[in-house]
Amino acid sequence: MLIYRGVNTILDAYCSGLIKPKGLRAELEVECGDANANFGVDSLELGSSPSTAQYLHNICSDTYQTSYVSFTTSEEEARRFATSGKMESGWVYVTDTEMLEAVGISAGAEPGERLNSDEAEVLVNLTDHEFLPAKLIIKKYGVDEGGVPINDQSC
Repeated sequence: MLIYRGVNTILDAYCSGLIKPKGLRAELEVECGDANANFGVDSLELGSSPSTAQYLHNICSDTYQTSYVSFTTSEEEARRFATSGKMESGWVYVTDTEMLEAVGISAGAEPGERLNSDEAEVLVNLTDHEFLPAKLIIKKYGVDEGGVPINDQSC
Protein backbone atom coordinates (compact mmCIF):
# COMPACT_ATOMS: atom_id res chain seq x y z
CA MET A 1 0.00 0.00 0.00
CA LEU A 2 1.33 3.44 -0.88
CA ILE A 3 1.75 5.87 2.01
CA TYR A 4 2.72 9.53 1.98
CA ARG A 5 4.56 11.97 4.24
CA GLY A 6 4.28 15.71 3.79
CA VAL A 7 6.91 18.05 5.24
CA ASN A 8 7.44 21.77 4.83
CA THR A 9 10.64 23.07 3.24
CA ILE A 10 12.10 24.14 6.60
CA LEU A 11 11.76 20.67 8.16
CA ASP A 12 13.02 19.04 4.97
CA ALA A 13 16.15 21.24 4.99
CA TYR A 14 16.66 20.70 8.75
CA CYS A 15 16.60 16.93 8.16
CA SER A 16 18.88 17.24 5.10
CA GLY A 17 16.14 15.84 2.87
CA LEU A 18 15.87 12.67 4.97
CA ILE A 19 12.92 11.20 6.84
CA LYS A 20 14.14 10.98 10.42
CA PRO A 21 12.41 9.97 13.65
CA LYS A 22 12.51 12.52 16.47
CA GLY A 23 13.51 9.90 19.02
CA LEU A 24 14.91 6.41 19.39
CA ARG A 25 12.34 4.63 21.54
CA ALA A 26 9.41 2.59 20.27
CA GLU A 27 8.01 2.34 23.80
CA LEU A 28 7.09 5.10 26.25
CA GLU A 29 5.32 5.33 29.56
CA VAL A 30 3.21 8.16 30.88
CA GLU A 31 4.31 9.97 33.98
CA CYS A 32 2.20 10.94 36.95
CA GLY A 33 0.69 14.35 36.37
CA ASP A 34 0.97 14.21 32.57
CA ALA A 35 -2.05 16.09 31.24
CA ASN A 36 -2.32 13.57 28.39
CA ALA A 37 -2.69 10.58 30.71
CA ASN A 38 -6.46 10.50 30.69
CA PHE A 39 -8.51 7.81 32.37
CA GLY A 40 -10.42 5.59 29.99
CA VAL A 41 -7.88 5.68 27.16
CA ASP A 42 -7.29 2.03 26.28
CA SER A 43 -4.06 2.79 24.41
CA LEU A 44 -2.32 3.93 27.58
CA GLU A 45 -0.83 0.93 29.34
CA LEU A 46 0.84 0.59 32.71
CA GLY A 47 4.57 0.75 32.21
CA SER A 48 6.44 1.29 28.99
CA SER A 49 4.69 0.04 25.83
CA PRO A 50 4.45 0.55 22.06
CA SER A 51 0.74 1.32 22.43
CA THR A 52 1.47 4.20 24.81
CA ALA A 53 4.26 5.52 22.57
CA GLN A 54 2.00 5.46 19.50
CA TYR A 55 -0.80 7.27 21.33
CA LEU A 56 1.51 9.94 22.75
CA HIS A 57 3.22 10.40 19.36
CA ASN A 58 -0.21 11.12 17.90
CA ILE A 59 -0.80 13.79 20.56
CA CYS A 60 2.49 15.64 19.95
CA SER A 61 5.56 14.11 18.36
CA ASP A 62 7.68 17.11 19.46
CA THR A 63 6.90 16.48 23.13
CA TYR A 64 6.84 12.68 22.95
CA GLN A 65 9.83 11.88 20.76
CA THR A 66 9.67 8.30 19.53
CA SER A 67 11.06 6.15 16.74
CA TYR A 68 7.72 6.48 14.93
CA VAL A 69 7.28 8.70 11.88
CA SER A 70 3.82 9.74 10.74
CA PHE A 71 2.68 8.93 7.22
CA THR A 72 -0.83 8.90 5.77
CA THR A 73 -2.72 6.82 3.26
CA SER A 74 -4.11 10.09 1.83
CA GLU A 75 -1.94 11.93 -0.69
CA GLU A 76 -4.17 14.98 -0.23
CA GLU A 77 -3.55 14.93 3.54
CA ALA A 78 0.22 14.69 2.95
CA ARG A 79 0.02 17.76 0.72
CA ARG A 80 -1.84 19.60 3.50
CA PHE A 81 0.95 18.78 5.95
CA ALA A 82 3.62 19.71 3.39
CA THR A 83 2.11 23.17 3.00
CA SER A 84 1.28 23.67 6.69
CA GLY A 85 -2.34 24.16 5.67
CA LYS A 86 -1.68 26.05 2.40
CA MET A 87 0.71 28.56 3.98
CA GLU A 88 4.04 27.51 2.41
CA SER A 89 5.59 25.15 -0.10
CA GLY A 90 6.81 21.71 0.86
CA TRP A 91 7.64 18.16 -0.13
CA VAL A 92 5.70 14.90 -0.32
CA TYR A 93 7.51 11.58 0.10
CA VAL A 94 5.98 8.35 -1.21
CA THR A 95 6.84 4.84 -0.04
CA ASP A 96 5.17 1.45 0.10
CA THR A 97 4.35 -0.53 3.23
CA GLU A 98 5.26 -3.82 1.54
CA MET A 99 8.74 -2.47 0.67
CA LEU A 100 9.22 -1.30 4.25
CA GLU A 101 8.11 -4.57 5.79
CA ALA A 102 10.32 -6.55 3.37
CA VAL A 103 13.38 -4.97 5.04
CA GLY A 104 12.03 -5.32 8.58
CA ILE A 105 10.59 -1.83 9.07
CA SER A 106 7.21 -1.95 10.77
CA ALA A 107 4.58 0.04 8.92
CA GLY A 108 0.92 0.25 9.58
CA ALA A 109 0.72 0.67 13.31
CA GLU A 110 -2.26 2.80 14.20
CA PRO A 111 -2.01 5.22 17.11
CA GLY A 112 -4.86 3.62 19.04
CA GLU A 113 -7.53 6.10 20.03
CA ARG A 114 -6.75 8.84 17.56
CA LEU A 115 -7.20 12.51 18.17
CA ASN A 116 -7.21 13.28 14.45
CA SER A 117 -8.88 10.30 12.83
CA ASP A 118 -9.43 12.23 9.59
CA GLU A 119 -5.67 12.22 8.91
CA ALA A 120 -5.59 8.49 7.96
CA GLU A 121 -2.32 8.24 9.89
CA VAL A 122 0.03 5.31 9.49
CA LEU A 123 3.00 5.03 11.84
CA VAL A 124 6.31 3.78 10.49
CA ASN A 125 8.66 2.53 13.20
CA LEU A 126 12.27 3.45 12.43
CA THR A 127 13.75 1.73 15.47
CA ASP A 128 17.40 0.92 14.68
CA HIS A 129 17.40 3.44 11.80
CA GLU A 130 18.71 7.01 11.84
CA PHE A 131 16.51 7.72 8.84
CA LEU A 132 14.35 5.99 6.26
CA PRO A 133 16.77 4.47 3.71
CA ALA A 134 16.65 6.34 0.39
CA LYS A 135 16.10 3.09 -1.52
CA LEU A 136 12.67 2.86 0.14
CA ILE A 137 11.49 6.24 -1.13
CA ILE A 138 9.61 5.68 -4.38
CA LYS A 139 9.14 9.35 -5.13
CA LYS A 140 9.66 12.80 -3.63
CA TYR A 141 7.92 15.78 -5.16
CA GLY A 142 7.53 19.43 -4.31
CA VAL A 143 4.21 21.19 -3.85
CA ASP A 144 3.45 24.90 -3.98
CA GLU A 145 1.46 26.75 -1.29
CA GLY A 146 -1.78 25.43 -2.77
CA GLY A 147 -0.57 21.82 -2.64
CA VAL A 148 -0.11 21.60 -6.42
CA PRO A 149 2.88 19.47 -7.51
CA ILE A 150 5.73 21.61 -8.85
CA ASN A 151 8.51 19.10 -9.48
CA ASP A 152 9.16 15.41 -9.30
CA GLN A 153 12.22 13.56 -8.03
CA SER A 154 11.29 9.98 -8.84
CA CYS A 155 13.72 7.68 -7.14
